[in-house]
Amino acid sequence: PAIKDNESFVKNINNYRAGIDFEIDFIKYPNEGAKFYTTSWSDVAKNIYSNLNYERELSNTDFFTNDLLTLTKKAKDDYQRVMNIFQFVKRKVKWNGYKGLSLDKTLKRAYEEGSGNVAVINLMLTSILRKAGLRANPVLVSTQSNGIPFFPTRNGFNYLITAVSIGNETILLDASEFYSFPNLLPKRALNWRGRLIMKDGSSSWINLTSGASSKEESTVTVRVSNEGFIEGMMRDKFIDLGALEYRNTYNRIDQDQLISDLEEKYSIDIENYKVNNKEDISKAITRIIKFSSEDLVEVINKKMYIKPLLFYGYNSNPFKLKERKFPVEFSSIWEEKHTVNIEIPSNYTIESIPETKALSLPNNLGIFKYKVITSGKTIRVLSQLKFNSTSINEGYYQILKGFFAEFMKKQSEKIVLIKS
Repeated sequence: PAIKDNESFVKNINNYRAGIDFEIDFIKYPNEGAKFYTTSWSDVAKNIYSNLNYERELSNTDFFTNDLLTLTKKAKDDYQRVMNIFQFVKRKVKWNGYKGLSLDKTLKRAYEEGSGNVAVINLMLTSILRKAGLRANPVLVSTQSNGIPFFPTRNGFNYLITAVSIGNETILLDASEFYSFPNLLPKRALNWRGRLIMKDGSSSWINLTSGASSKEESTVTVRVSNEGFIEGMMRDKFIDLGALEYRNTYNRIDQDQLISDLEEKYSIDIENYKVNNKEDISKAITRIIKFSSEDLVEVINKKMYIKPLLFYGYNSNPFKLKERKFPVEFSSIWEEKHTVNIEIPSNYTIESIPETKALSLPNNLGIFKYKVITSGKTIRVLSQLKFNSTSINEGYYQILKGFFAEFMKKQSEKIVLIKS
């Protein structure tokens, strides 16, 4: 039966479609021996390395020697050398948006012109790192849009990154992504595993997703007036892949537009808005907002009804299908943590609060923890949602669907205050 592309959280539906791909196995001319191409992944990698001029380009290093001396002169250790070179290449050569493994120009020309495709940029990064005495090698990657290659084929890869080893640690780098960081690849490159090619043309598999994580933490402190008016501060923190995605999504958008969008999304009025570390990729993004709202508390007769997480949480279950045919796939492991502190009005008392709840998926795939604590006139709400795997088998779909439904129901339960 035909596969319908209607399931959320699938990196590439074509990974699950049956199909036929044709690949040249060998070419044999009269009176010559056969030239084989794709008998194994090792042969594929070696063929790409030699036939796409990687060897020649990696040996041409004269054009960046002077800059390299400046980059490494003040570096305290190998990691600092890597960072200096990585940041330099990102600034020096901008990605022109083209993927692929073929070099669209020589490394020298790209260096002089300041632009190139992903293969040029990251092969240049590999070359400079090697010249600095570091163990760096190119890594062949298939992007999420290209799918997962299941059998040896040159078309199985369409992207290039760099791996550099310091001691026993291997660090993955992508200099085509301006806001990337060591071991923090853009989502397009987070696709199972890549093929690392050594200087002699030998190769091996390397995991692309083991170090990737996305995390969001938020803390909100509000005061509720006798009329149900709310004033407060929120502090959102976006970490690792969460910070990378934030920078790529919001750094180029006008701040007034961002404020307007948040006001509409959260039903608040923003009085002050500040984002820290927008360009400092070594740190998490922090967003601090002073706000007020007349729409977050429902007042009926002598009672107030407050949604504990205010404007956070899910409005709908992303898993709506009755059954699922494919695994649920995330680009990385991820976590959301929310802490909300609510100071209630002086002439109100707490009538009821939601009960504590803890949920877990089989095999530690994911957890949800929820707790509401009271202390005098203050209510503290703690919520944590965490997924520890990038793939959840379709056999767990009903459990996952129920997991989402149950924690969403818990998050929607109201705090009830009564006028004293």
